[in-house]
Amino acid sequence: MDKGPSGSCETDDEPQSQAPEGLPPIDKSFTLNRDSFKRTVPMLAVGLVCNNQTKQTCAKLHPYFPSYIRIPKLTYTYHDAEQRMRKLMLIEQGMTETDNAKLVEKLESLEVDVRLSPCTLLSAANEGIPPDGHASSTGNACVMEGSATTDKMDKPSVVQGPPILTPDQLKDVQSPGALLLQVTYDNFNFEQVLKEILPGHVVPVTGFTTMGHIAHFNLRPDALPYRHVIGQVAIDKVANIRTVIHKAANIASDFRTFEMDLMAGEPNYITSVCENQLVYHLDVSKVYWNSRLGTEHARVVKDLGNCRSTDSGSVDSNFTCPPGRVVVYDVFAGVGPFAIPAARRGCRVFANDLNPSSFEWLMRNIKENSSSKRRLDNVTCYNLDGREFIRKVVLPHYWGSMERTLTNTSFDCSSVLRYVVIMNLPALAPDFLDAFVRPHLTDESLTCGRCISESSMTPINADGSDGHCENGKQAHNTGLPLDFYCYCFVRRKTESEETIKRRIAVALGYADQPELLFNRRADGSEMAVDSWSFRFVRNVAPFKDMFCAQFRLTLVRPEKVSKYSDCSDQLHSNFKKPKLCD
Repeated sequence: MDKGPSGSCETDDEPQSQAPEGLPPIDKSFTLNRDSFKRTVPMLAVGLVCNNQTKQTCAKLHPYFPSYIRIPKLTYTYHDAEQRMRKLMLIEQGMTETDNAKLVEKLESLEVDVRLSPCTLLSAANEGIPPDGHASSTGNACVMEGSATTDKMDKPSVVQGPPILTPDQLKDVQSPGALLLQVTYDNFNFEQVLKEILPGHVVPVTGFTTMGHIAHFNLRPDALPYRHVIGQVAIDKVANIRTVIHKAANIASDFRTFEMDLMAGEPNYITSVCENQLVYHLDVSKVYWNSRLGTEHARVVKDLGNCRSTDSGSVDSNFTCPPGRVVVYDVFAGVGPFAIPAARRGCRVFANDLNPSSFEWLMRNIKENSSSKRRLDNVTCYNLDGREFIRKVVLPHYWGSMERTLTNTSFDCSSVLRYVVIMNLPALAPDFLDAFVRPHLTDESLTCGRCISESSMTPINADGSDGHCENGKQAHNTGLPLDFYCYCFVRRKTESEETIKRRIAVALGYADQPELLFNRRADGSEMAVDSWSFRFVRNVAPFKDMFCAQFRLTLVRPEKVSKYSDCSDQLHSNFKKPKLCD
């Protein structure tokens, strides 16, 4: 995928590149004026009693706390007339006299020391601040939005007004009372700035994701003409952000990449992301990454250690499956958010992705997350189409394990207890299940990396018993089913769990009688789906959600099985590691 054109709002006359096809042009007349945020805001320094109720009182006063950022807390403490220790706290005044009256009533009901007279400061020797404050007849007036407060009086007022302080001078406040706080652009957060500068018809912009130094927005159409300013505000207000991008078009490629528009910042799309104590390097312009799936990645990897009951098929969280006895087939691995943590746990992992760039970064991330104590030599990578990976790698390896089981007379205590298939391609994953029933197996097989060790090629029953017991004989005859984590999208109001079940039934060859597939006993004589669960993952769009269909698939052993072999030298001979930028 080509990198999107650049856009900036540094100067009005800076040449702007043409917007990507489908995006409205940038409104060049719309600029960011940081000086317009300079103003004074009326505040109250109030005294809270220091006792066991202070935390509860603060919670009740939370709606009145200053809404600005980088405002230091007041540190002064004093004793009132009853010798109770109080500490000062800053409260933002209301915009009208009615609001202020309600505020004072609220404060007094909480036994807060509130005074409307000007607060007192340290001596005049401290940074030259006059102890009697600043004379102004408009000291308690409402804030004039968008401009700094100025003294419009032709002659000095005889009325003493509240002192005007910068945030750094709040440490000089020594008593309860009124004051005027000077704030600037630096004291407004991202949402506050956009709420103030964007036109009224634009829906508030709040949500975005971060990937290292990159911020990724999915803007609504009404905000697109102002995306250059939105990007600049993000660079100003979001820590460590140097590049801001917008998805210019929906994901339409086989590689799950999208056309990008550079909203602001530098066109550097190579970044590093830390997730669940692992670091992933990637080029967001060439590979897929979703920062909002970190919790899901951790959940699935943790669940890999839970074995399933041989009889009922349900997950038994009390029976821990050693990671070394779990095989994971990651059909759409991307840069490795499932595969690498699973390998770190000790699982034997086969990871595949069709995107050559994803494959390269996957290999790089495996190396970067390896250590002398945890060498990730138990993961093998492939650059194949998902169906080809299933037909030429997953099924040959899986049935090879079953074949070895059928020819062995005893069971190894270190053999496989669970086979897991992860299919994280929500738009199409259920449809790829057809590769499990129409494998078109031949004597040829395509693999890469080391062959799996003999100990992990031999499955046994879930309770760890050997082949001489009754349960061992059952496992010997039927083998272990495949445990699936199949991700999918569901459109609200028009689709449901039953929609996904029908898609799975169609893919597995049961379009006419899907109930047979899901209600049949899994005894190995016919294909069966059991242990079904349908779990919500996250909201994707206002009309679409992401779900995970978890189930066990029992396959009927084919008459002819491809062999799993090693051709790593052939597949990786021309592999080049991607270069990381600083």
